Amino acid sequence: MTLETPLETFQKLFEKDNPVALIKQQLEQQQHAIFTQFNPAYPVDTLLKQRSRLIDDALSACWNHFLGEQSHLGALLAVGGYGRQEMFPYSDVDILILIDQQALTPTQTQLLEKFSSFLWDIGLKPGQSIRTIKECITLAKNDQSVMTSITEVRLITGNSTFLEQLNNQTTPDTMWSAAQFFNAKLEERAQRHNKFHDTAYNLEPNIKEGPGGLRDIQTFIWVFNRHYQRNSPHPLIDLNYLSDAEHQELIADTQALWRIRYALHCLTNKNENRLLFDFQRELAEQFGFKAPRNGAIEQFMQFYFKTVVRLERLNEVLLKLFQERVINNPDDRPERLTEDFQITHGYIDAINDNLFNRSPQALLEVFLLCQQNAQCKGISAKTIRLIQKNLHLIDDEFRSHKESRRLFMEILKQPEGTTHQLQPICLALRTLFRACNTTYFIFIPLMNTPSL
Repeated sequence: MTLETPLETFQKLFEKDNPVALIKQQLEQQQHAIFTQFNPAYPVDTLLKQRSRLIDDALSACWNHFLGEQSHLGALLAVGGYGRQEMFPYSDVDILILIDQQALTPTQTQLLEKFSSFLWDIGLKPGQSIRTIKECITLAKNDQSVMTSITEVRLITGNSTFLEQLNNQTTPDTMWSAAQFFNAKLEERAQRHNKFHDTAYNLEPNIKEGPGGLRDIQTFIWVFNRHYQRNSPHPLIDLNYLSDAEHQELIADTQALWRIRYALHCLTNKNENRLLFDFQRELAEQFGFKAPRNGAIEQFMQFYFKTVVRLERLNEVLLKLFQERVINNPDDRPERLTEDFQITHGYIDAINDNLFNRSPQALLEVFLLCQQNAQCKGISAKTIRLIQKNLHLIDDEFRSHKESRRLFMEILKQPEGTTHQLQPICLALRTLFRACNTTYFIFIPLMNTPSL
């Protein structure tokens, strides 16, 4: 006996009396069955896709029921997190109804109104827009956020040729070149980070919008996918953006944030993405942290902060790599700075990959050079990776070395005005000075004071 699919179930419920109540009940029961599978110790990607497919089935059944023979008049598209199939328990159901012509017949307009109204009646409360292909193209040309939405739309049901037309007319060759889109997303990212004081270390962090959060990961994926249009399972590895180990770290840390966000939605019964004080103790217990007084909360938040800092670091490296490979002029020649460093495309770059192993004190020299050269925008992605690879060289011998102490004092003695130059490398500095000595870490908050 073949089991009935959710789509078939929804379709049959339209044949019964009071389909609104029955479909709403079925939808709630199926979603609850998905939520109860959640275990904070296990990945949630399967649960995210399950809820996405369930909503796909519900929307498809409704579309086919209300539009019937007119279902070809538009394409029903999933947008945003729903388009990516990342549907947390209370994620918004964002949809776009894409039509080909401006003027619908009164009958067609009525059918779409009934469809939209029914979605609210069954509790989906969609974020919905109805646009022609031409309107989407016009909006995308003038607004990178609309262009971003188009890059990840997904067909649920309806006329697939409309989506093909939209994709063909919004390529980087026609609007938002790789450089334009990259710069727009960087500016958007900077504005978003500014709302959180440019730090992941907030007492009540936002796991979606804050620095190192889920939006940072999505920012690079948007930029990467729009340019490369890759469909391979591991494009970041294939194109040598990440090593296997870095890719595994990216997946593990993304999964960690997904698990926290899933737990937060289940705990608050709403689309809540802030780790407020009121929720931290319960979440710490769910994730298995046990300690007297506030110890469990501290351990949980340390776990969170370590996760987002790693993601923030990876995101910085990925964005810089993309800029170096795709955006920068390949004909620009490096400018020799010292015997060991050069400036390439505005970023300080180690000339020899073996530099830090040969001369560990260069781990400090590179940051001093950033301060002393106003034209420098930061440290190259390659050099940041070399720094991270050689942090083990910072030991007692390194700390007691006369040249290490001299370089560190030179960093502290740099004149006013270096704060802005150091902002892009604060993350790397945090890692470096934490490895050097906890006493040195006092330098980081000093850097961010206006009086420095």
